[in-house]
Amino acid sequence: SRTSNCFFNSDNLKSLITMSDKRAILRLYKSILRYIGSLQLSDHAFIVQRMQQEFRKPCSSKEELLMQIKRGETILQNRPFL
Repeated sequence: SRTSNCFFNSDNLKSLITMSDKRAILRLYKSILRYIGSLQLSDHAFIVQRMQQEFRKPCSSKEELLMQIKRGETILQNRPFL
């Protein structure tokens, strides 16, 4: 089956990720999708595809996962496509 978040791609990380981490990732994913939907004059399909690729990248450690979450939150705060 396909997965949408990088922490599911690594068996060794499954035990390190808390429910609160999973909720944060899902919340971030949904927030980014809403943001993409609000963009005008953009190639929504391309941006969604690119975002999904980023979420599917395998993470090798919890620190890397948390860094990726921080990166996504920064993108939402800066709103680079507006």
